[in-house]
Parts: sequence; C-alpha cells; structure tokens
Amino acid sequence: MSRFAAILLLNCSLALLFTGCAKPNPVTIQLRKENQQLNARIDSLRQQNNAHLARIATLERQPGSSLPTLPQSRLNQMFTVHSIELGRQTGGYNPNPDKPGDQGLRIYFTPLDENGDPIKATGQVTVEAYDLAMPLDNRIGRWVFDPAALKDAWRSLGPLHAFVLTPSWQTIPRHSETTVKVGFRDELTGRTFSAIKDIRVTLPPATTQPTAKP
Repeated sequence: MSRFAAILLLNCSLALLFTGCAKPNPVTIQLRKENQQLNARIDSLRQQNNAHLARIATLERQPGSSLPTLPQSRLNQMFTVHSIELGRQTGGYNPNPDKPGDQGLRIYFTPLDENGDPIKATGQVTVEAYDLAMPLDNRIGRWVFDPAALKDAWRSLGPLHAFVLTPSWQTIPRHSETTVKVGFRDELTGRTFSAIKDIRVTLPPATTQPTAKP
C-alpha cells in the first residue's frame, strides 16, 4: 500500500505540473488584461489617425476646397471679419503722370470686425469693374488676389488701415462713371463679404465720349 500511495502522489504531482492545474496568479491575469486593453486602444487610435489623414488628403486634392474651419464657439471668442468697407479714396489710378488718363483702378478696402473696427485679416479678394452705361458686356475687368498677394498690400499709416490694390485695365471704360464691386473670402472663417462703390475715372483722350448735341 505504501508503494501504491507513493506512485499515486507522484502521478498527481506530475499532472498538476504539466496541465497547469495550479491556481493562476491574480497579478499576472490583471496585467494580461491591461495589456490587451492598451493594445486595443492603440489600434483604435491608429485607425482614427489614418482616417483623419485620409480625409485631409481628400480635401487638399479637391479643387477650390478648404479645410474645415474652427467651431463657432471658438470663433465667437476671436476678432473676426463681419463686413468690408471700400475707402473714399477708391477710384482711378495713373502711376505715370506723363501719360494722360487713368491706367487702372486703386482699390482701398478694409475688413471690419463686429464693432466696426479695422481688422488685418487675409483671404481671397475678387475685384470687378463695370461700365454700366454700356448696353452689353459692361463688365470691363475682373481681378483675383490670393491671400499671399493680399498680405503684401496692407497699408497702415495714420488714419489709413486698408488693403490697397492697383489692378490695370483689362478693358478701358468708355464712360467716366464706373462701378466697382469687391468680394472678400475670409481665410479664417470661410465667410464671404462684398461691397459696391460708384466712382469716377479719368479716361484716356482717345476714349472720351463726345458730348451729345441738343
């Protein structure tokens, strides 16, 4: 019987050793669970990051598209553009006094914040000029300035706080009364604004219209 008991005890010990019947270590189990959770979290964050990168790349490839702007709650805490104003100096422009007549336009425009104060904001500007006295095809020019060009056009001197643009004629107007329309797309918010102003320009002698006889 002693020999039988010894053999039985040995077999039981071997069974416990090779089958893992011993009680698991709680610390080891907890560490294994935490490691699995961390790996799952890393995989989830990696997938989200790849999705964001793909979204950004798609937006950048789309013509004329822009990245999403800041949430409105954050924009409300900042000074942003709420309107634009064309300066009273806006009119014809002649950079060569020896040559009679205006060679183009000089546009003074200022972005304004919600309080009506000047704000140095960049974006894309579109300038259009019209000779409304012409019956057909009365648009005589359209110029587009990107944000980089606009940054170089800012002037701040005394009471002057404005972007100054000097586009040359694409089509010389036939009448001195000209209408200018300026559109501005704010780079920060994506909002668009416009302003219109009637001006007088000095025509070159060859384009001056004769006075109608009564």
